[in-house]
Amino acid sequence: LKDCCLDSEGLHKISSEVMEPATCSIRECKGISDHRGHKTPYWVTIRTFPDCDCCHLDGTMIPPGGWILYNNKLNLTCCEGKLLFEKSMVPTSNAANPSASNTTTPTTTSTSTM
Repeated sequence: LKDCCLDSEGLHKISSEVMEPATCSIRECKGISDHRGHKTPYWVTIRTFPDCDCCHLDGTMIPPGGWILYNNKLNLTCCEGKLLFEKSMVPTSNAANPSASNTTTPTTTSTSTM
């Protein structure tokens, strides 16, 4: 192998990056480097946050306790390596009274994983 790195998921081209949320790091596949003694491509791991159990979504690493806005609507929070969202308001329609406008009814607050 002269132009790619190998891991448990298969082959990766040189300069490709693989997110590792469990260690809040990113691995990058580096090419052969004679001056560093590498005769084959190799991985370099870079920590993006000093924590563990990060989350990732759409190529973005999110630290524990951090959040990301998904589709400009849903606030997702990273907790122990899982993205959570809060279910606090559920829209309901008023079928009994069609002239009444739709209302929003509070529900029990809970968290769900995405």
